[in-house]
Amino acid sequence: MFVDQCKYLGLSLLTLSLVFTMGCETVPNAQSDTGVAEPADKGALGLVTETTNELKQLRERVQLLELELSRNKKRMSQLYNDIDIRLRKLERRSVSAAGTSEATTDTSESSTPTTTSDDSSVQPQTSDESSVEQSTSDEDSTAPIQVEVTREEGDREVYDKAFRALRDGEYEDAIAEFGRLVEQFPNSQLVDDGWYWIAEANYVTQNYEGALPVFEKVVKEFPDSQRAPDAMLKIGYVFYELADYEKAGNYLNQVVELYPASRSAFSARRRLDKMKRDGVL
Repeated sequence: MFVDQCKYLGLSLLTLSLVFTMGCETVPNAQSDTGVAEPADKGALGLVTETTNELKQLRERVQLLELELSRNKKRMSQLYNDIDIRLRKLERRSVSAAGTSEATTDTSESSTPTTTSDDSSVQPQTSDESSVEQSTSDEDSTAPIQVEVTREEGDREVYDKAFRALRDGEYEDAIAEFGRLVEQFPNSQLVDDGWYWIAEANYVTQNYEGALPVFEKVVKEFPDSQRAPDAMLKIGYVFYELADYEKAGNYLNQVVELYPASRSAFSARRRLDKMKRDGVL
């Protein structure tokens, strides 16, 4: 939107500059009774003056639009950073909770005494048996953990690279990297995020036809994801941009009904109010 306005204003500036130049070259001078040169056409001179003022106003407007565009890019970058930080915190909490649960299970199992039917006392183990069992236990528990850590580092690395591209406004690169994430790591916990950001990057670049099916995929295939409310909200926004106000209203109302306490519901209510004020709903 801002880019189109800047292009339009740039063409306007060029046109007015040409008018200004032609006006200066085509206005002849005449000699007055006192011998002083005066403009032969005061109307043409007034047109030149008016054109000059319009040029000045257009330049000022271009500067304001460029400033607003720069501020919006900064806000977008801050928004992406804030979302990413929140996601990381939630992931750390879930990992910590899972680790605590596993530790509790291990402790309870290890504290249970081993008894035989003939004797209630614990049967002692020889040093050889103990060392063999400990070695086997270590091997069994270590191998899968190493594989899992390597896998998580891989998808996280791809996600971070894609997110940096998205934050920096490199939307095509972001779409490609998030696409690599969902393709190479289909079982990753970041897959729903990857699909959502692919749709978001298309939406930001006004590729609504490309964004719509991906937002719908997030809602249908990841209904329990934290991305689902935002994806449904953006489906409503896409239909709004496509001037299909009936479908836009339906999806926005679904957001309010299904996620009434969410920020997505708050945004949906605001858009619904705007649509009512504009008379399109």
